[in-house]
Amino acid sequence: MYRSCQHIDNFTIGHESQVELLGNMRFQYPDQHIEVDNRLIWQLGGLNQYIGDDALYVHLVRERTAVKKSFIKRLYQPKSIFYGYCEAIKKTTPENLSHDEIEKLADDFLDSVDANINFFLENKTHQMVFQLENYQQDFSSFWNRINASGDYQKALNEWTKKYNPSKKNKTNFTYDLKKMIKRYK
Repeated sequence: MYRSCQHIDNFTIGHESQVELLGNMRFQYPDQHIEVDNRLIWQLGGLNQYIGDDALYVHLVRERTAVKKSFIKRLYQPKSIFYGYCEAIKKTTPENLSHDEIEKLADDFLDSVDANINFFLENKTHQMVFQLENYQQDFSSFWNRINASGDYQKALNEWTKKYNPSKKNKTNFTYDLKKMIKRYK
């Protein structure tokens, strides 16, 4: 979504552009701005209080098995949201789990995310579901809904490219060692 929206002239676009900000500062996006940030799922209460129903919320979805595989492949990458969920929220160290147990955790993660988003969107009048596998039709609807201007064809072509593909699932020993040393200090 981020790469496609970069071809829109009448909106600014950001990808996790304010993740480090605290409190309401986290939600202070400029007018005519599109923010792509899956980490907002953990701050929907604040988003609701600060922005409420004054935005178009787009729930970008993808076929569940593909999403699950992607999160499992990214499990040990630095700052993986799924690793954070396992370690910090579920208090489970993924390195000690079987593949089946990791799959169950991935299902739990996806169920939690979906439930949070569906609850948040329950009372929002400006929302749309964007199905990744149906990007041509859904991006056209999105483009028209926000009255976007720019290079539509270039924007649409971005959906055919792969960016940031999941890498092989492996423990990131260097990252983990640095994290343990930093915690120790």
